[in-house]
Amino acid sequence: MTWWQKNRRILAPLSAAVLAAVLYGPAGAGMLWSIVAFFFFWIIAARLLRPDPYAALFDQAEGLLVDPKLLAQELRVAEGRLRTIRRDSFRLNDRDIRQTVGAISGSAKQMIREVKANPAEFPRVQKALGSYLGHLETVTGSLLTLQREGEDSQALTDRTRQTLDELAETFDKYRRKMVDDDRLELDVRLELLERSMQRDGLKRAATDLNRRS
Repeated sequence: MTWWQKNRRILAPLSAAVLAAVLYGPAGAGMLWSIVAFFFFWIIAARLLRPDPYAALFDQAEGLLVDPKLLAQELRVAEGRLRTIRRDSFRLNDRDIRQTVGAISGSAKQMIREVKANPAEFPRVQKALGSYLGHLETVTGSLLTLQREGEDSQALTDRTRQTLDELAETFDKYRRKMVDDDRLELDVRLELLERSMQRDGLKRAATDLNRRS
């Protein structure tokens, strides 16, 4: 880490103040505009100098069989998915599904923390944070859409509960480092659930189209 990086919290506002004074002081813009310019450049400087939250991962991953760029990208995507899942799950009517999604999200967050602390853990949880979390985002979003359109049947809700319960168990096993297979059956069930939701959505769209014609 360079001297500038170590002292950026002090140097950033000082640099912003100097730049504001140089640009606006001699021009006679007045104290008010100087203050406005000061905070404006302070915000810009703070944003430009904000450390990459994944920078430490690049250093820790050196010498390991982990691609630092892939690792950082995977974690960014996983965290983005978790934000979307959390937003959508809050709007679901079924409390059991909300709780199950919350449990899965909690396990995923813990995995992310473990990977940040030890990048060597990434290959072990890559499928959970990648494929399975992607499935969860799709299922949660599709269920919310069907719910809004009045197509969230009890049969679909029951299938979703059952599949998500198994997914929650799988995430818990990943978290406790007890996964010993590829869970191919779960992959198939998730894909079938997504297709079922898509079919219900297509049926809804076709019905609406027929009504308009």
